[in-house]
Amino acid sequence: MRVLILLVGVLLIASILLDAFLTVLDANGRSLFSVWAYRWFWWLWRHLSRLLPPASAHQMLTLGAPLMIPMMIALWTGGLVTGFALVYFGGLEPQDQFALGRSGTDIANAFRLSFVTLSTIGFVEISPSNMPYSVVVALEAILGSILITLTVTYYLSVQDAVAAHGRFVTGMQHRMPDARRPFSAAGVFLSRGSGETLSGWLDTLHDGTAALHEGLRRYPIVYYFRPSERRRGLPQTLAALREVTAGLLWHLPAGHPVARSPELLALQVALLDLTQDLAHRYVPIRTRTIARPVEADMFAAAFHGRLYAPDAWVERFLEERAAVRDLLNLERSDRAEDAYREYRGWLAFVVPLHDFERSIRADLGYSERFRPGRSSTVVSVIARGPKDRPQQLERVRELRP
Repeated sequence: MRVLILLVGVLLIASILLDAFLTVLDANGRSLFSVWAYRWFWWLWRHLSRLLPPASAHQMLTLGAPLMIPMMIALWTGGLVTGFALVYFGGLEPQDQFALGRSGTDIANAFRLSFVTLSTIGFVEISPSNMPYSVVVALEAILGSILITLTVTYYLSVQDAVAAHGRFVTGMQHRMPDARRPFSAAGVFLSRGSGETLSGWLDTLHDGTAALHEGLRRYPIVYYFRPSERRRGLPQTLAALREVTAGLLWHLPAGHPVARSPELLALQVALLDLTQDLAHRYVPIRTRTIARPVEADMFAAAFHGRLYAPDAWVERFLEERAAVRDLLNLERSDRAEDAYREYRGWLAFVVPLHDFERSIRADLGYSERFRPGRSSTVVSVIARGPKDRPQQLERVRELRP
């Protein structure tokens, strides 16, 4: 029985060390169980936040990502303490009693020895008289110091990734005259005819998107980061990038030099790469929108105004196209055949991104709200008495696809 306990302790120590080293040092963002711990913590934290009113729930969710680091420190530390305690309890024989204090090798003293050793306190009255286990005690003290160093390094790296994300989003929003229309940022450059400046801005967007992708891939905690301002969240950032990219790729006149520029194509690839990687790692898209292109004659009728848009996606495409043309003061002289060809490419690009953004909004709690006019706070529940319960949550249904 003691041998089995010893083996369980060794396996637990190996698992904790492997997860810590992979989480902190692996450039691919792999881990043994940290990603799952983040997921379960976020799930629990989100459900607890539902007991609060909307404003307080949002503030509570902003604390989710910062609290994941002390949670992982607690898991790693507790795992090592438990693993070494099992090793001491399962391996020390009755004659290998702890020196000086003459304590027995029971489980309580094994945990006591493991804790004070890992914390590098090093009480001299608690040490095994067996020489091999004295070496194990020294090894645990060394691993405790290494673990502390790794967690500090990881914390600083996560902070750098979050700060880089914040700078990128803030800089992108400062370029937008109309926060509700992200394409207005590109419209300023196009209306002034400054193609070179626009290319430089597209390079900035590409570099920021690539850095965001690397930070999300390398540090999963960054995915759960929720800024105090909702418009700076990850779903809103991806939606703004998608609108700018789609507007420049498919809504500019045929032959426009920016529409197929290398900087714009690089931004498109970076955005699709980020989406595919995140969908594979964190947010599997369980509900996909089936959007088939409408027939060319139906699209032409809607394009010329002879028929209401036969499809919500056609309506959205035509609205965005008209908004871009109005923003740039361009004549709507393109042909229905050219617009239909652009519509098919636009549809293949926008729909997967729409599904991904919707999944992230639901996963990070952006698509939920409490029923207006009804209280759901813990305080009000207590004030009304034990028979009342919090109001049910309802999801905000999107009016458009």
